[in-house]
Amino acid sequence: MTGLQRTTILAALMTALIGPGTGEAAERTIRLGWCTPSYNAVVAPWAIAKKMGWDKAEGVNVELVPVATGIDCVKFVATGEFPFAIPSIEPLAGLVAQGLKAKTFYNMFNGSGWAVAVPEDSPIKTIADLKGKKVGVISLAAVGATVAKGLAKDAGLVPDQDVKLVTVGEAPRAMLFLRSKEIDAVSIFESAHLQISALGVKLRTLPAPVLETAPQIGLIATEATLVSRRDDAVALGRILAKGTAFMLANIPAALDITYAAYPQMLPTGKPRSEVEAIDRVFLQRRVQYLAKRDGSGGAWGDLNLDYFNGYLTALNNWGLTPRLVSASDVVTRDLIADINKFDDAPIVKQAQSYTAN
Repeated sequence: MTGLQRTTILAALMTALIGPGTGEAAERTIRLGWCTPSYNAVVAPWAIAKKMGWDKAEGVNVELVPVATGIDCVKFVATGEFPFAIPSIEPLAGLVAQGLKAKTFYNMFNGSGWAVAVPEDSPIKTIADLKGKKVGVISLAAVGATVAKGLAKDAGLVPDQDVKLVTVGEAPRAMLFLRSKEIDAVSIFESAHLQISALGVKLRTLPAPVLETAPQIGLIATEATLVSRRDDAVALGRILAKGTAFMLANIPAALDITYAAYPQMLPTGKPRSEVEAIDRVFLQRRVQYLAKRDGSGGAWGDLNLDYFNGYLTALNNWGLTPRLVSASDVVTRDLIADINKFDDAPIVKQAQSYTAN
């Protein structure tokens, strides 16, 4: 064997050992369950993080995988299809009550984005007024259906008897059902309510105090995964926190980056300005519920145990969990300190000076 051959073989072995590029370790791909069938403005922090290279800085490549419902999303975490997901608390609580060992380790909002809404000119003023009415939901397995049933029970109604749930799908179809009077109300996520209003049926949200501090959207994993892949969990939380800090500092820039990353959010034949107007209002509403800004703590993603316990009690009272689930069953704060080991100030400055490419 010649010296050149030996050198070539040695180089090949070194490449195999250290991975591609300049000798840096290969990025780890993390499949994250995105718990709705389509993307909405809540995806902004992830788009921003990828644009700014914060995922690479953590040594990971985050792949968001849309799933039909939050229940499906949590089930896929349970079966190992995804190591991590970002659902609402309702499906997680339901499956934890049945024995799943999984926890939320980063909470995004304190204040639910789910609500029951009616046309502005509707005579319906309260949840109790829904007796004998039809409420549209994305699907009967969606969180909106869970919330509608629970609120109906709180109001003294019998779910599925006094109030009928009707599957209407996404916002455009829901709007048609409302316009044709086939349904009287909708129970979908806040962004969909704004879309329906923009499409021509102005909506009004019915009062529901129990939802005002309800934890909403969090990173979850099984307890085993939080041990075996702790570094990945911390990386996900820090990426989300950084993207959220940027979004909070400059919502227009956040949306510009998001649309570039997810062009499917801009329907063909519809002016971008219309979509952006809806998404700006949505994010402006959502940021007031960010965990860091509501007084529950100074850390991104912090988990307020009182808020969790209050809403988990409501879910049990609604009959949506077979037993009372406590915050300690579904929450861990063990990663929050490590997730928050970064400085917000440079990110805020970067966001404020950002200009579109």
